[in-house]
Amino acid sequence: GTNIDTVLAQTWANGHGNHPAQPTNHLPDAPTYPFQHQSYWLTSGHAAGTGSHPFLTSTAVHAPTNTTLWTGTPNPAVHSWLGDHVIDGTPLLPAAALLEMCWYAGRALGTPYVRELVLRAPVAVPPRGGLDVQVVVGEPDADGGRTVTVLSRAAGAADADSAWSVHATGVLSDEEPLLPGADLTEWPPQRAEPVDVDDLYDALADRGFEYGPAFHGLRRAWRRGDELFAEVATDGAAAGFELSPMLLDAALHVLHLGVTEGGVAEDEPMRLPWSWSDAALWAPGADELRVHLTVGTEVTLRIADRTGSPVATVGALALRPFDRSALPAAAVAGSLYRLEWAAVEPGAEPLTERVIFAEIEPGDLFATTAQAHRVLVDWLAGDHDGDRLVVVTRGAVAVTDTDDPDPDQGAVWGLIRSAQAEHPHRFTLL
Repeated sequence: GTNIDTVLAQTWANGHGNHPAQPTNHLPDAPTYPFQHQSYWLTSGHAAGTGSHPFLTSTAVHAPTNTTLWTGTPNPAVHSWLGDHVIDGTPLLPAAALLEMCWYAGRALGTPYVRELVLRAPVAVPPRGGLDVQVVVGEPDADGGRTVTVLSRAAGAADADSAWSVHATGVLSDEEPLLPGADLTEWPPQRAEPVDVDDLYDALADRGFEYGPAFHGLRRAWRRGDELFAEVATDGAAAGFELSPMLLDAALHVLHLGVTEGGVAEDEPMRLPWSWSDAALWAPGADELRVHLTVGTEVTLRIADRTGSPVATVGALALRPFDRSALPAAAVAGSLYRLEWAAVEPGAEPLTERVIFAEIEPGDLFATTAQAHRVLVDWLAGDHDGDRLVVVTRGAVAVTDTDDPDPDQGAVWGLIRSAQAEHPHRFTLL
């Protein structure tokens, strides 16, 4: 056959350019346009989906039942302000966020008014991973109303059939509520007495309502008979929400001041939203609010923007005493395991093996782990067949809720646990 040299020679003889193996002094021209950069990675923020809501990022319609489903994953890693709404030590999704999601779903389906929304259980926010949330809206009834249900479970549940918790149920409507929009153009309100709000959040924290900076929205307040007025603004981002849950939640903080001088009495139970009736959003996207509440057996709520133009109204907001017993079950929703220490009594039977104790002295991280490592190595190198080494730590783990573990001793604990896995029955942790 023809070899490569013959082919190259014929190509050269026929005038077809330089030999490929020969170097050339010609440098290619640089591109006349700037380099093009394109990322193929999802940016942080909203999850991929079809929606524009910060929480509800995907939607689907179940054709046989004409049911519309919105889904999303509120996550403290993306929405850091979720960790600023803490009740009795448990981060909770504000009730205002449930109402806001229903407003969003209702507006998309032509039923923008919330005729009723009853909260069934608190929504505990896990510190990692966030929540899988569903908002399910049914088909229209004869009156044009649609049922709505808000559910959640821990995000990334290993079992696809893990139980969903129902947190709110209600009805959306296309019928405009009778309650007129807020008329708060005159501000501050006439004949209303100013109320000091400087110490409110410290006082609430003492009662177990630990609002972080994102929810410190109550700026000024006034009282006039059974009416309360408030000026609300927050530093948290509200982009994408119909009405920022931080703002709407802060609009209710004035209720903790009460309608009598001195605010809520120490022996009076703290109250949280239970049901919303005739809730209407007139102008989405406000970032500063004027709030008017009329307090009776229920609360009537009128909200305007900084110019007094109507933003939202609630015909009746019912509150109920905060029930701490409802929190633990919600806080561990989706959790498979928990660590529980049980007290034991010393055994009366004699030991069948020799036991040697080695206590790890307190020190810094490097010193304690180095000491523990030397103890392990020396023990394994020695003649200790049938013997057991008991490694004594102090404060390495939390046994009760009030314990404050020592991270240096905790590192020793982890090192010994690893050694136990590699050498069963040779080490015991104490």
